Amino acid sequence: IALQQDYYKQALLETASAFGFIIITFLIIRLYTRHKITGGIFAMIVLLLSLIDLLLVDYKLDIKHNNENQIPLEISSMLQEDDSRFRVFSTLSEPLNDYPSILECGYVPLNVMRDFYAETGFNEPDVAGMRNPFFSKYARLVSRFGEVLEEPIPVQYIDPARLHFDRSMLDMLNVKYILCNSPIYDPEYRTLSDSGIYIYENMSILPRAFFVDSVAVLSGRRAIFDAMKAPDYYPKKVLYIEKLPPFQVFGDDSNTVAFEYYSGRNIVLNVDVKQPAALLLGDAYYSAGWRAYVDGKSIDIYQANHFLRSIFLQQGRHKVEFRFQPLSFIIGWWTSIVVFGLLIVAMIASGIYSFWLSSSKKRRA
Repeated sequence: IALQQDYYKQALLETASAFGFIIITFLIIRLYTRHKITGGIFAMIVLLLSLIDLLLVDYKLDIKHNNENQIPLEISSMLQEDDSRFRVFSTLSEPLNDYPSILECGYVPLNVMRDFYAETGFNEPDVAGMRNPFFSKYARLVSRFGEVLEEPIPVQYIDPARLHFDRSMLDMLNVKYILCNSPIYDPEYRTLSDSGIYIYENMSILPRAFFVDSVAVLSGRRAIFDAMKAPDYYPKKVLYIEKLPPFQVFGDDSNTVAFEYYSGRNIVLNVDVKQPAALLLGDAYYSAGWRAYVDGKSIDIYQANHFLRSIFLQQGRHKVEFRFQPLSFIIGWWTSIVVFGLLIVAMIASGIYSFWLSSSKKRRA
């Protein structure tokens, strides 16, 4: 999720840089046609601009986080050994730049993710005297012999609605590991480490993409989150959207989905659908940037459970692709192509003009 913020910001800069190249190109052509610069200098500037443009495109398509990783080596090794697709929920002060987290790691989140954090409190700090809501439900502070201690609360005494909602949200977001500074007393999370830093494995994790059994239409954030807080809610059981689906869907456990490719700009899935179905992708919904294609044909992306993405698929085997294609990126890309084309035309015209000028001088001589 956090990595996508880099692409959203980068897309806003691409149009400005492309128009900058256009202005520079016309200025260079104008200087050359007015004989302010020679043909050799003109050719050198053209080649330099072309090289800069290609380097910028390569940079735009290869944005990376800072790879500095300050979490303990044993934790890093444990996460690196897991080659499955997963996310991490961590309230540690150490950054998790190398691992996908459900928190934004300092990036400004999308509006739908702000709503998610407002409902869950997952992004709140977890320190002494200010517990993150997810962890605070598992313990209470008691005073004994003048000392304040943290006393665990048995799971059976925790508000079942809150317990179920938190579990469902982590499952739906593909969270496999929880990293924290205090213990969790919950049988749903298996203890992997309790020395200094606590590490837990979520035993009910859902895949990053999965099919749902049914679809329901609800209007607005409040109605959708209230429905997801119901005691019988389960992410695979029902999907909530805000407009009518294109067709009726049916739950079928034999439907399959597999990732072929996954990056911040492009996601490719291979699916085998036995009956018309709805597929939930556990990535943030962003209507202005992402496009979906099934076998090369554009389809609608639905806002799922208020903050995620879903698509509807007919029976059969399909290749599904999600592409990050904001309008600013498309404009910037085509503008770069036009600029490069103008530079090539200008170079050809310059060569023809120089040849003609040289030939004219020889005929006069």
